[in-house]
Amino acid sequence: MSCVTAALLDPKRDPAPGQTASFLSGVSFAQAFLPPSATKEITGDKVVPLPSTVDELGFSVVHDMRPFPDDFYSCDSRQAWLDANHETFEAVMRNAMIGKECLSLDVFDTLLLRGPEAEAARFLEVSDFILGRVGPLPANTTAEGLCLLRADAMRLSYRARPGKDGCKEGTIVDVMTLLSHRLVGDDRLVQPLLDAEIAYEAGKLVANRPLLRVAEWFRSAGGKVVLVSDMYLPGSMIAAIARLISPAIPEATDRLFSSADELYSKRSGRIFDLVGEAMGVAPSGFLHVGDSFMGDVEMPRNSRWDALHFPVSSGEARARSQSLAALVQHFRDRGVDVTDWAKE
Repeated sequence: MSCVTAALLDPKRDPAPGQTASFLSGVSFAQAFLPPSATKEITGDKVVPLPSTVDELGFSVVHDMRPFPDDFYSCDSRQAWLDANHETFEAVMRNAMIGKECLSLDVFDTLLLRGPEAEAARFLEVSDFILGRVGPLPANTTAEGLCLLRADAMRLSYRARPGKDGCKEGTIVDVMTLLSHRLVGDDRLVQPLLDAEIAYEAGKLVANRPLLRVAEWFRSAGGKVVLVSDMYLPGSMIAAIARLISPAIPEATDRLFSSADELYSKRSGRIFDLVGEAMGVAPSGFLHVGDSFMGDVEMPRNSRWDALHFPVSSGEARARSQSLAALVQHFRDRGVDVTDWAKE
């Protein structure tokens, strides 16, 4: 038994999950939630038999795609739900981490929680933020114009940047370089634009404090914690954002992997082998947590990692859909169709 497993099972360290959260009562402490070799996969009312297996303590392992109480999935704000139900959340997490050596966390919308704005609406917001922070800019520059330039530059970065093994990823560095050249003809605004991006994100995101506490606890018990992000921001910028939001985040993590640096992504599935090799941990030693079903559940499971889904709630999804519709209408009123790139 690993030292991390022993710490997780030590009753002196924490009460059993059933004592902390009543909805877990009757669930064996050895029944981790998302092992890839589970006996059953439960998605709503659908039960899919999988190859039979037992965990290291001899119990059959159950794979539950909805490990949290039902009201989590329909709440208007995961942040508010976590504030009210942090003990329940932490019990689920600790139960799923039994026997693991490395906790892998998605960053945006998992460890760092976003608000109700759609991605495209955030692009317009950060453009307006830049107008008040970076300059001097051409006199006729508008937030809408910057937003459209950003969208064009992002598409160009994804298309033109060299790939690796068939994988491609854009980078905000390319985007801001193109913006600077379009605005002032040279590189002088690149760093101010990147600094503005960091400041904007740090002001909008909120730390998932229950998840951060779990990461701190796991690391103190001898485990490793990594952050893995499919994002156009390089790891250095993600780290800077996280540090501004909570200095505890870099202290609670061993390493950060971004697809902007590695070119391999979670979507492609290739980054998981890279992380495993870098951390010196076998696939069975990982638990990954994230909001995207494909990138944070399906792909890590294909790499034989355990994965726990932390999805955007239906209430949040509705709010982002409404935000996107408002953004599309905002540009349509100005004679511009942005539906080819605007998304939630």
